[in-house]
Amino acid sequence: MYEFFYKIPNAKWGEGVILSEYEGRFSLISGAKGNAGNVYYHWVFPAVKNKPVAKRVPMKVDLGTTLETIRMLEYLLKKVKGVYEQDLEK
Repeated sequence: MYEFFYKIPNAKWGEGVILSEYEGRFSLISGAKGNAGNVYYHWVFPAVKNKPVAKRVPMKVDLGTTLETIRMLEYLLKKVKGVYEQDLEK
């Protein structure tokens, strides 16, 4: 298992994104870093057919295998750079 925390710049409560690898699959998890340096997941109660499920789970987005993750992140980076190219030149 591998985890890396990226703090969102100027986040008021230490919010950030956790890149997590578990059993060869990557995901992005919403989280925060506490004052003692501990990283915490943001937990949610998902809904199925508009009814909440009793078990809470981390708020995450599955990215896939290593190669799938790299391709997805490269694609998203290309899209963001294309839309906000004028901001990058400042």
